[in-house]
Amino acid sequence: MPTKHVGYWKQFNVASKSMSPLKVFNLARAHTARLPPPWCKSRLGRPYKRQPRDYAALLATARLEDWSTREAEANSEVLLGQSVDHASVAWALAKVVCGYFDALLWRLYTALVGALTQLFHSADSTGVRTDRKRFVRRVFRFGKEIEDLKLHCLVTWLPKRHAIAVASAECTSGERHDSPPFRRLLRKTPLRTGVISADSAYDAEDNFELAFDKKLTPVIKRKINTKHGFFRKKAEKHWNKRTYDKYRSRVETVFAGSQARNHNRVRERLPKTRRRAVQLLAVSHNLRTAIRLGIQAIERFIRQLGPRLSLLWAICSPKPIISGLSQPRISACRGY
Repeated sequence: MPTKHVGYWKQFNVASKSMSPLKVFNLARAHTARLPPPWCKSRLGRPYKRQPRDYAALLATARLEDWSTREAEANSEVLLGQSVDHASVAWALAKVVCGYFDALLWRLYTALVGALTQLFHSADSTGVRTDRKRFVRRVFRFGKEIEDLKLHCLVTWLPKRHAIAVASAECTSGERHDSPPFRRLLRKTPLRTGVISADSAYDAEDNFELAFDKKLTPVIKRKINTKHGFFRKKAEKHWNKRTYDKYRSRVETVFAGSQARNHNRVRERLPKTRRRAVQLLAVSHNLRTAIRLGIQAIERFIRQLGPRLSLLWAICSPKPIISGLSQPRISACRGY
């Protein structure tokens, strides 16, 4: 059995304390600089104060920190060097072309995965609450209810790095089924060979067929009243309850982190801006994971250089080192 990862919450707390908005913005800006601009600027009108790529990085940072447009305006001077109006932030979210955040999400995913080959995939969906109401038709009357959206994610568990990366995400209305978005995500995402697990909501013959075409091993829980099929019978040979219980819940970590940071809600008004804000939830998860893995890599590099730095300090130190004396304790007070 694989050993349990020790010190996860310790690393999580260290990453949370050192994850400043400026660090998140710089990482997002480094990836948006290598992508096409989120929208094409018109030749008419006044020139922009900032580039469209800067607005995209600001939107990703605001979603990770759960900022409103007013809060993004207040922090824009620190991040961008000059203040950006809150109306410009909302305008930029509506101006982003369709598919831009999918490309940004995939770029972050490839940077996280790298050259790793031991990958385990999982798929699931969760509800996202909005602050808008809609009219619904009930028995002999009309009523109002809160409009909910659904975030569909296709994630990858990286056991060697003890991290979860979102490969692709899609936003639909709250009443949609899970299988059609799953097939769309799987078609447009070139996943590597591995195991893909999902619950009984994804038990469909087309899902099994597409998984085998992608050279993936489907570990999907079957329904009680399911129909028989060629690819479903083929998938029964790969069914393993232990593997399903182990990797099925990995995707819930993404939703739990989004619930802790953003309460799985969006506050945008327009339908298209709400859908893009939901996709930014997945982008913010990859940004946070990239920063956490970067901090771990730096700490690992310092630990590897620890004995060498001590030897270098012993050689270059002008004072003689006396054995048996303890190092002076540094006070915790900032004034000393």
